[in-house]
Amino acid sequence: MVGTFNLRGAGNSKGKSTWTSRAELQDYISFVGFFMYYLSGVYPPYSLVGPFDDFSGSTPVTSDLAPIRPPARLLLAGYSYGALLTKYLPHVPVILSQFSRALKTSSQAEIRRRAYRLAFITATDLPSPAYLTSIEVFNPSAKQMLQEKVKNHRNELKTPFVRVQAKDSWPNKYLGEDPSDEDYQARVEVPPPITHYLLVSMLLGPAASFVTGFRKLAGVDMKKLDDKFQYNPTAIIHGDWDKITSESRLSDWVADIEDRTEGKCHVRGVHGAGHSWKEKGAMNKLRSHLRRFLEGCLEQQCEEKSPNLATIPEQEEKSETMSST
Repeated sequence: MVGTFNLRGAGNSKGKSTWTSRAELQDYISFVGFFMYYLSGVYPPYSLVGPFDDFSGSTPVTSDLAPIRPPARLLLAGYSYGALLTKYLPHVPVILSQFSRALKTSSQAEIRRRAYRLAFITATDLPSPAYLTSIEVFNPSAKQMLQEKVKNHRNELKTPFVRVQAKDSWPNKYLGEDPSDEDYQARVEVPPPITHYLLVSMLLGPAASFVTGFRKLAGVDMKKLDDKFQYNPTAIIHGDWDKITSESRLSDWVADIEDRTEGKCHVRGVHGAGHSWKEKGAMNKLRSHLRRFLEGCLEQQCEEKSPNLATIPEQEEKSETMSST
């Protein structure tokens, strides 16, 4: 399954660029959360009793349950500015933790709810939807109920999504009082996927400083964010004719990462390719390198695991969780 999105102000997306990249990074984080919960709705990772649509209700679904399928494989990719944002992404388990038990009034809760609504609609088109095991699908009343629920979900998804502003988030909205269990969605944990990264025509140096407003985007030690490349195979592909990020600058950054990543960071320089890959034969070379990287990822043993929250620096987890509002 492939998911793509436009950053704010690009294409048909509303809003405008912030010129600090902070909001754009949150767009990417929101999409990762949406995509993973949507995927878990279409293909439930756990054996459940009852329709998966109840995930958005009061029934906890946690990693204590036995998974019924291997962990998903997730490739997070970006080109140019998108590659820069991919570099700044927190670890995937940190991202998912923001959605697993969110306040009902939060943006994360609304994103998760919409992901399951869309997954419900998608799953009804599958030959044997996993969540219909508890519904008499050949019962006319059950079919009518299903059709009505799909119709309602479609209407809900047409309503504009409004991100919760900081002044309306916890604790400001509740005058500093501690939230109760009723203020949260039910806990629904998505198993961390086996994650891979792809960075194409990475922005570094003055170009990166320009699009981030010459500020520290994440507010934490970048080496701790780069540590995700230590756990997950990563491909960095660039052209040796790139005039925006020089090959020497990229090599220095990669050399620092390779010292800490146990050989999981694969760098491929493509001769005769510029930043936009419009030179003759450049795109074919890019596809060839990408194909070999993905084939190598698929050949890896299934017991490979992604890091859990216990292995991730505490500073990053707190910083990214706080910035999500």
